[in-house]
Amino acid sequence: DQLVLLSMGARVVSEQEEPHLYEILTRLCAIAGITRPRIAIVDKSIPNAFATGRNAKNSVIAVTTGLKSMLSQEELEAVL
Repeated sequence: DQLVLLSMGARVVSEQEEPHLYEILTRLCAIAGITRPRIAIVDKSIPNAFATGRNAKNSVIAVTTGLKSMLSQEELEAVL
């Protein structure tokens, strides 16, 4: 997990740093009945997202700054 994040330049962020993303992900995970993963940000303008993790405890969803800036809330929800 950490190797993937490191190789992509992803930084795990707190709920205080990215409240909007955590709000969306918390709601989606509650609907799906799954554990909420951590969120990481990749400081790149290219729109991209990926998920990594060996299990629910180590799961992370990463989103680039480019993706965050170009999508509407509905589109971001679809990606997450």
